Amino acid sequence: MIKTQRTTIRAIDIRDEPDLFDIYKRPEVFENFGIGVYSRGQHLASIEKAVNRWQELGKGDLVAVYKSKVIARLILFPFEHEDFEIGYVLNPEYWGMGLGTEIAEALTNHAFKLGACKVKASARETNKISTRIIIKLGYTEVERKLGEDGISRVYFQKLKGASGECQLTKNSR
Repeated sequence: MIKTQRTTIRAIDIRDEPDLFDIYKRPEVFENFGIGVYSRGQHLASIEKAVNRWQELGKGDLVAVYKSKVIARLILFPFEHEDFEIGYVLNPEYWGMGLGTEIAEALTNHAFKLGACKVKASARETNKISTRIIIKLGYTEVERKLGEDGISRVYFQKLKGASGECQLTKNSR
């Protein structure tokens, strides 16, 4: 469990499905994420898969809880021992409150505490708010790429420490 100033970040649970569906049923969320609004069945299957991944691997999707409500679905995935990726989808009811920045910063810091040398993030090129959050947290743009889905994304990374506290392998640069 990760505590921020206003939220608690924890592993996803099947009981989170109603609050998370409140996010994934909204068209405005998919302007900058995913490929389209989820049906209830698609959403339930996604949550069940994420919960099973936690039970099998002890890692996977997370949620952020604010005032007893799940307001975001998050990722904090290790790629290699020194590389992690963060991601977040925040309920639009909570946009503009600084919670996205607070959560992304907590995920980044937690990845470094877990031993990450590099933390990665990406956003659709059109997602100016997420891009602004990531840059505000000290990430550097490393690439822009058009995906197989036809969506252009910006890729970012943040290295641990300014003076190379980690020894990055040749493959992780």
